[in-house]
Amino acid sequence: MRKIIAGLAISLDGFIAGPNNEIDWIIIDKEIDFAEQMNRFDTYFI
Repeated sequence: MRKIIAGLAISLDGFIAGPNNEIDWIIIDKEIDFAEQMNRFDTYFI
């Protein structure tokens, strides 16, 4: 049986960006290889 892993990036009001489309609350860590992290998954719901 396969695992289901859910990850969400939204705020309490249901939006990821602010009123001016800013996403400054997302911290970018240069030590994390996000492409490598995303390779663990085979299906995405957008």
